[in-house]
Amino acid sequence: SGECELILHEPNVCVLDMARWKVDDGEWQPREEMLRIGVPALKIISLSFPIAAFCIALGGAFQATGKSVYSMIVSFIRQLIVLIPAAFVLALIGQRTGNSNLVWWSYPIAEIVALIITAAYYLRLNRRLLSKLPPNGETPGEEE
Repeated sequence: SGECELILHEPNVCVLDMARWKVDDGEWQPREEMLRIGVPALKIISLSFPIAAFCIALGGAFQATGKSVYSMIVSFIRQLIVLIPAAFVLALIGQRTGNSNLVWWSYPIAEIVALIITAAYYLRLNRRLLSKLPPNGETPGEEE
């Protein structure tokens, strides 16, 4: 029915080293199963962290120069246009090939696409705005 029940067995929900999960009325899965799934996922997803950091930094530059729509477009494309369809396709391929870790590659794929779009927007911003700024930091039209 799409509903799920959340039962806290620890007073502190941040006790992640004892994480266990269960689906529907199935048995609780042990910590080893979480590690089997989580370790490869984190290794693959973490490959995209440096790319994401670069895109986030340039996204801040877009916002600072009044081009926040560039940042919004990159985020939209990364998350909705690339990440979700890539995860869906890779999950299907992974299911057919027996490689359950294949789905995690959707994150680096989405970040690479975001990097390409971010770089294109940066080059556009540089050509139209940044390259026209005076090199000495003065405001254009300011007299000494």
